[in-house]
Amino acid sequence: MPQNLPLVKLSLLRPYANALRDRGLDPEPVFSGVGLSEEATLDPEMSVHVMVATQFVENAAEAADDPFLGARVAAGLDLEGWPVLADAEARASTVGDYLSIFVSTANEIASSAVEYLHLDGPRATLGERRALEPSLLPAQNDAFMAGLGWAVLRRALRDSLDPSQIQVVVSEPKALPPEFELMHPMKGDRSGFKLTFPAAWLSAPLEASGETIASHVVSDRSIPEFVHSFRQVVRAHFEHGNLTAADCADLVSMNQ
Repeated sequence: MPQNLPLVKLSLLRPYANALRDRGLDPEPVFSGVGLSEEATLDPEMSVHVMVATQFVENAAEAADDPFLGARVAAGLDLEGWPVLADAEARASTVGDYLSIFVSTANEIASSAVEYLHLDGPRATLGERRALEPSLLPAQNDAFMAGLGWAVLRRALRDSLDPSQIQVVVSEPKALPPEFELMHPMKGDRSGFKLTFPAAWLSAPLEASGETIASHVVSDRSIPEFVHSFRQVVRAHFEHGNLTAADCADLVSMNQ
């Protein structure tokens, strides 16, 4: 993926398509509204300019009539089989290690922003810095990233996490649902979200997850989405005919 362009993986938009469908809405018009198709999100190598993705998520929130859609989508993500977190949990012994590995690995997914973990005296900040300041207010994008950052912190700290000690900064606090009120939401610029918390949390031992995380495991919760995506991939290749089970497995990078 070219590093001189602010790009994001198109597959990152799939959860929004599923969220729209869960609300009884057809996501295809939202995709076509920005010159995309839902089928294109099935290609893990395809990227799109960040401004196209930003416009898409804003349009998706409008179509769903849900000002909190970005945060809701982040909260609904299944983190169990996410390779980024699987790698972090396998290698880390402290919360600081975990977040550092997460940030390092997450930066391989997109060239549109740099994820970071900064330490400033008694406070630490998990956030992102955009390569391009968008002309469009990235309200839903920031809300999604803040929601994802919150989910990652919650997974690392488990029961010891106190949201009242966190401060969240996004471009539009109104895009954050009520459960973020304990995190003292503040309005920032368009350069990216920030989650600031006590630096002492970084030295806490990483609590072992109650479930084994592996990138090749499909959890029960993700089966409906997987089946839907798999069917779309196969349908896209029907015209070629004579598809075998091995062919179908190859299409989704799995063994038969």
